[in-house]
Parts: sequence; C-alpha cells; structure tokens
Amino acid sequence: MSPGTQSISQAKINPPRLTRVLNRPRLYKRLQRGLEDRHVLILGQAAQGKTTFTAAYLAQSSVPFAWINLDIEDSDSVTLFHSLAGGLDKAAPGTDLFSTFTVSPEFTHAPRFLTSMYRVWVRTLFASIRNPIHVVLDGLDCLSAEAPSYKAIEVLLREAPDPVRIILLSRSLPPFDLEGMKMRRQVLILDNEDLAFTPREVKQFFSRMRGIALDDDVVAKIHQLAEGWVGGLILFSEFLDQLPPGQRDDYLDRFDWSRYKRQVFTYFGETIFAALEPEVKEFMIQASLFEMIEPDLVRNIGTGEKAENILSLLAQRNLFVSVISSEQDGFTYRFHQLFREFLRARLLSAAGPARMRSILVRSAEILQQNGRNDQA
Repeated sequence: MSPGTQSISQAKINPPRLTRVLNRPRLYKRLQRGLEDRHVLILGQAAQGKTTFTAAYLAQSSVPFAWINLDIEDSDSVTLFHSLAGGLDKAAPGTDLFSTFTVSPEFTHAPRFLTSMYRVWVRTLFASIRNPIHVVLDGLDCLSAEAPSYKAIEVLLREAPDPVRIILLSRSLPPFDLEGMKMRRQVLILDNEDLAFTPREVKQFFSRMRGIALDDDVVAKIHQLAEGWVGGLILFSEFLDQLPPGQRDDYLDRFDWSRYKRQVFTYFGETIFAALEPEVKEFMIQASLFEMIEPDLVRNIGTGEKAENILSLLAQRNLFVSVISSEQDGFTYRFHQLFREFLRARLLSAAGPARMRSILVRSAEILQQNGRNDQA
C-alpha cells in the first residue's frame, strides 16, 4: 500500500467482513455473465442483501477487486476520484496509483469542461491497469441529489478500459440514462425481483444459516409474506431466536404472525418511515387503502396532481414501492405487502375504528367511481 493510500480510512476501501453467508449460485451465475461484457447496477431496497451478495461473489471470484464505500463527501468528484485511486491502489499492490494519479498534471491541470475533465481522469487512473479488475461503488444513494459525481460515474462507465468492470450498489435509481445504457449493453441491472430469495433459498437460509428446520408450508407462508425480502427473513429468524425454548414449534403451528409483524413494523418505522417528509408520510398512509395504486385513484385522497409525482419519487427511491407497467392503465404501483400492512396499521392507529370504517367506505366509493368494482 502506498503512503498516499494510508491517508484514506481503511473503512472507506474495505469490503464488509463476511462470516457465514448463504451461497446463491443462481445469482452468482447471473452476475458473472453480466460482468463478462458490461458493468452491473445492483438496485435493491433496504436490507435486500445487495452488499453481502456482492462481497460473497467477489470472495469466491479469482478476479481482484477494489471496494469503495461511498458517503456524502464523495458527492464531490475530486473526493470520489481520490477514493477510487485509493481503492485501486489497494487492489493492485505495488502500482502506487494513488500517488501517481493525484499529483499527475492530468489531475491537477485537467480541462475545466467537466465531461472532458472526467474523461481525462478516468484514462489517467486506469492507464496502468492491464489485467481484469472489478471496481465496486457501494452506496450510490448516499450521494447528494445534485452531486457532480453522478456525471463523473457516468463517464467512468463509458470510459473504463475493457479489463475493468464497475459494480454499482444503490437503494435508489441513480440519475443516469439507464435505458440508453441498457440498449447499448453498457449496464446490466439486478433489482429487487432478482435479489429476492426463492422458496428454496428461504429454506436453505433458515436451515444452514440459522439452524432452524422449517416445514415446507411454513417456508411457503414466510416467503409469501416477506416476498423474498432478505430483511424480512432476518427479522423472522431473530424473532424465532427470542422465543423461549419449547415455544418455537407451538408458534409455527399456530401461524400467529402478529408478534413478528410488530418487529417488522418497528424496523419500517425507525429505518424507512421516520426519514420521510410529512406530506409523503400522509400520502403513503392514505394510498395504503388500495392494493393496486393508480394515480387517478389517489388524486382523490388529498394530494391532487402531486399524486403521480410522489408515486414516481417513491418508486425511484425504492421505498418498498414497485411500479407495474400496463398498456391499458398506464403506470400502476403497489406497496410491498408487509410495508402496506405497516402503513394501514398507522392509519388505524391515527383514525380509530369508527373513522377507519368511514375511510374504507370512501375508498370503496373511489374504486367504484373509477370502474374498479372488483377491488371495492
């Protein structure tokens, strides 16, 4: 490691420490095929296992890698390239890329036009890389909304030489031309649906990782309830661990999910919901009345023309909202099942049983007025 790299915190350029990780060969193969000819964006909601999966894949790969844990300071493109240089220096010992790059004329006296400047920086940074290497940027969503580094990363994706593959990890959609990148086969996207555990993986997770043998019917129910969400599985296993000896089998036989759901609701409240703006919170609570959320429906619950913008923003931020494309009805959205139950519990708590009944009646009227009698 060069003296320059020592000035970077090791936490900045170290991958997560892995202890016991479930092997996921179907996803490893998908990622490996993608990396053969393009970069990869792994896009997953909170606690979807993005970081663990990527680190586990790289640990069993023969290709060296640089790992950069992004934070708000990397919104500045100079800081970002310093971090990249430090990560690459660690991944390619003896190259002293950090010192060479940060004092080079190309870096200190680069063109002032941003795209040209970033292009020069990328070419300078990777000039000595001859062998395959993976570069992981973990936490793309930590950058500020208007971060210059987004443009720098777009240039990085275009200009990185052939031996280099970039793996981006993010909760939310980055402001890139992703459709154009997919059309040009520059980027493969793995999303929540790809990352979600299959029923077989759910059973393996509990048996191999937690030492809990679950019957197939229990596996099917927890898979359906959590929709393969890794965080939901971890919370369920932790809940089972908290049960006194002898009560686990009884609990699983009764399938009383209310105690488990309270634990999940606490996670949603502290990790997801608390950080949202009051207007967005209120909108999400009201929108949870509908299983399938269409902009025309939710315009009638107090947000007016803002409804579609809020829904689009929630989907982009991957806040347990998925978008469903329909040629007939346009865009339709839905909450993750557990998240919808969390929001409805909030609504019931705030409204009380009597007002809740009138709210449900009003939502049924809205559905009927919009020709959704089957959902009313």
